[in-house]
Amino acid sequence: MSTVLTALLVAVGLALPGVAVFLRRPTAKVESVIVPGEPVGGAARPGATVVVGDSRRDQASANAASPRGTARSVEPSSLMETEARQESVPSRVSSTGATSRRVEALPVGAVARPSPSPLDGALTRVEPRPSPSVQSERLRAVMEDTTRPPEERSEAALTLLDAHANRERWRSLGRDAERISQLDLPRHLQRLPAEQAAWLRIHAARNLEQWDTVLGLGPTFRQTYPDSALVPAVDAIVRSTLTLRADAEDGHRMMQEELRAEEDRATRDVTRLEGLGQPGTEARRRLDYQRCRLPAEKRFHAEALAPCRAFLVNWPVANTPAELGEYRDVRGLEIKALVGLRRYTQARALLAAFLASDPEGEPRTRARAVVQGLPADAEE
Repeated sequence: MSTVLTALLVAVGLALPGVAVFLRRPTAKVESVIVPGEPVGGAARPGATVVVGDSRRDQASANAASPRGTARSVEPSSLMETEARQESVPSRVSSTGATSRRVEALPVGAVARPSPSPLDGALTRVEPRPSPSVQSERLRAVMEDTTRPPEERSEAALTLLDAHANRERWRSLGRDAERISQLDLPRHLQRLPAEQAAWLRIHAARNLEQWDTVLGLGPTFRQTYPDSALVPAVDAIVRSTLTLRADAEDGHRMMQEELRAEEDRATRDVTRLEGLGQPGTEARRRLDYQRCRLPAEKRFHAEALAPCRAFLVNWPVANTPAELGEYRDVRGLEIKALVGLRRYTQARALLAAFLASDPEGEPRTRARAVVQGLPADAEE
């Protein structure tokens, strides 16, 4: 069957020269590009098909196949120049394997640019946020302004309280809460400013470890707001504060007992050594070290700060690796005591001096981790 068809095609080809030429020429690789527009002067019109071929017959075939536009032969270099001036979209492959791309015509010499984004310049339109202190001053001004609507003043007062609590600015929270509790402001979104202030004042005192203040404010809150939904939370804080205060008192008593034992030991050692005609320097140094270490490790920061500073002043020279380790420990304990007392500026300064003079000694104290864990705007 195939032999017969081939013979027929050859016969037809001999009769029709154009068909014979078609059968004899090699198959051309055609890439059609649909050009959106062709102005007068040789450029493609809208919908025209640009054919890349190897003979003028390809062009004629394309003209015949394209009812809406004209076709023209394009050399590879010309096609590259055309594509350089046009913005292409993803290509699609026809059923015959030819690849076509829809492109938009640009004026000669124009450079394709991406569409502007709605976010362009957004950062330049954002105003810098004021500092927490500036925000607090603005809210206080609104809260105290009696010419403003009471609802607006209540909103400012509650926003101020929430800002302090979220930033853990306990001292400012305690001061502003005390002031707001004295103002007769209406409810805002079901929250009464004076009630919220009384509750957050207890919360601030608890975080500042002001046990007696918490135990005094708790019963007052219950008497002032007996129907408040916060009464159970206040009672829980009061109960836990009683436990914390008892634990702190027990820890302080144990620390003092250990310190008295160290003092008795140092006294015996100095007496014995001096009786033998030997200096009691080592015993005195060990006692000064314990006077710093014991309260610092028990978190009695106020009692640890002065002994730690005295040790660093009186014993700046280390003669053995053990003495060097103790000296480094005391430097770290002093920094941690300052952090515990919320004296952050001094703690950062001492840490910088520690790292500059003894970078190998700081890691054993972990003082840097304690200081770096502080918020940038931590309140002193």
